[in-house]
Amino acid sequence: MNIKSLTDEELWSKAIIEAKLERNSTLRVIAFVEEINFRRLHLKRGYSSLHQYLVKVLKYSDGCASRRINAMKLVQELPETRKSIENGSLNLTTASQIQLVIEKKKSKNEPLAKNEKIDLFLKLEGKSSREVERTIAQICPEVIKRTESQRYVGNNKVQKTLIVSEELHEKIEKLKSLKGHEDKDFIVILEELIDHELKRIDPMTRISHRKQAAPAQELSKKSLSICKRSR
Repeated sequence: MNIKSLTDEELWSKAIIEAKLERNSTLRVIAFVEEINFRRLHLKRGYSSLHQYLVKVLKYSDGCASRRINAMKLVQELPETRKSIENGSLNLTTASQIQLVIEKKKSKNEPLAKNEKIDLFLKLEGKSSREVERTIAQICPEVIKRTESQRYVGNNKVQKTLIVSEELHEKIEKLKSLKGHEDKDFIVILEELIDHELKRIDPMTRISHRKQAAPAQELSKKSLSICKRSR
């Protein structure tokens, strides 16, 4: 189809149709992801989480992956929302935020009843992002509160700004003291902790670590053998 050849009316109406097709396509992707999650297929294929599968295999950004996973959970929890996502009155960002409210309330031992979840959904359906944030900020401010920002600064570096509580800050300083890291940059400590955690929970990282460690271990064995023969 040559878009340039369309009349104004054709262009207007076809754009609406394409947007609807895109929303339907998103719902189909969510359905596929839901079934893959149910079968634990991502785990069988070596991916440590559903989020990692969406990023590595389906090539979504971190944010897009999170929104689709949260929307999937919301549709499971409130099937009523599927139609609203399909007709565009509930976008993925709002659907994701609703699910985050539900999960945050549950984690605080303040679970929302089914009717409260539906009320929240109806209250946010069709609202602008600003209206959604204002409403959620009153109900569950933790979901809206931004504790992290980032921007690219060149040379393969990203500047991340974190806002932490005094309690966490004290824990960081205590860790530096106990591990003898007083003179180390915080980023060094953070990288050590992240590497350690990745080796523990990420199968791919563990395999890579073993492959890297194997040559060094082999070299060590050869050196020991040479030392013994020289004696």
